Amino acid sequence: HSKTSPETLQLLEQQEKRIMSEMHLAIKEHEKVEMQSYEEIKKMFLDHIEETKSLNEAFRSIIDGGKVISFTFNKLVRIVAGLGILVGAFIAFREWFLRGR
Repeated sequence: HSKTSPETLQLLEQQEKRIMSEMHLAIKEHEKVEMQSYEEIKKMFLDHIEETKSLNEAFRSIIDGGKVISFTFNKLVRIVAGLGILVGAFIAFREWFLRGR
């Protein structure tokens, strides 16, 4: 039952930091892309409404009301959940690794 070396510990910590920061970047990037595509979709609809004034105003409020937003949010939640599982697995592995050595 040998102790885990400080080098190995340090390596694991660096690995964890890297995973965390990459995860953070991925989420930020994803949010940015989602907001851009949401804005584009919204603009498209709003232009369409401007062109065809005969369309009901209620249509605009549905778009703003966030069907697109909730869709975006659900996708983001799924991605974050996926990343959470990865990080959880990594932490569990590290715990097992530290105890087992």
